[in-house]
Order: sequence, then structure tokens, then C-alpha cells
Amino acid sequence: GSRRFGGSGGCNRIMGGYDAGRTGRLAIGRGPAMTMMACPEPVMSLEQAFLTALESASSYRIDGDRLTIDFDEGELHLERTGS
Repeated sequence: GSRRFGGSGGCNRIMGGYDAGRTGRLAIGRGPAMTMMACPEPVMSLEQAFLTALESASSYRIDGDRLTIDFDEGELHLERTGS
């Protein structure tokens, strides 16, 4: 079933749905959403690039607190912080 994700891109909140398989397959739901606060550059450009990358995500791996998401142009490395 579909699950939800959310987080901060440095200025705006990003949220959406995803399906993840045990074999590492990942599908982000159509069009992750982002709040529309005006932020200084380069934060705005980085957030948009992050959103674009998420839309083409194809697989993932987890190593401890690090999540790696593979997408068309490369990979994203995300690390868990806080609770």
C-alpha cells in the first residue's frame, strides 16, 4: 500500500506518497507537493531540483540512518536527524 513522506527542503515543507518494495523498488506518487514560501537562492533552486529528482526515483537502499534514493540523473543521500 501507499505510504506518506514529509520533510523540509530548507525553507519549504515537502510531502507526498510512495510505494516501496522489499527488493528496493521505489515509486513516488504523482507530483510530490511543496509549500510555496518565497526563499532566497540558492535554497529555492535546490528545493526544486530535489523535487524533480524525487519524481524520477526508481529504487532505494537503507544503511543505518542513511537513505540512498536512485533516480534518472544519479542518487540522493539523505540522513535521519532528530526523532
